Amino acid sequence: MIQSAGNITVVAGILLPVNEETEQVLDIKGNLMQALGGSAVLKDTLANDHSVESLYHLYGSLLQIIGNSMQAISGIIELQGGEGKNINTAGSWIQATGSIIEAVGSTIDYMDETG
Repeated sequence: MIQSAGNITVVAGILLPVNEETEQVLDIKGNLMQALGGSAVLKDTLANDHSVESLYHLYGSLLQIIGNSMQAISGIIELQGGEGKNINTAGSWIQATGSIIEAVGSTIDYMDETG
């Protein structure tokens, strides 16, 4: 739920009629919330039985946390007048890769449950 709230915050910054600075602040806060949500999931992932599926979830979550954090850092750099575009791009790709890896783990879980 925390990740979803962060995602909504990022989208709100894009869609709402706000100035550029407010949009940037919403993007930073949304990415940090997504990273926090991913961190909260790690406890449950580590507590589960050790299997290939749990490794997919663990690595997927870690990559998403790293990617979201990089995106937030790039936003802070840009808010201070620096150039953070490359960090943001790398963070986006890292986050997307983590999402795919986690989706593979969820698919394996689902296939195991349904046969």
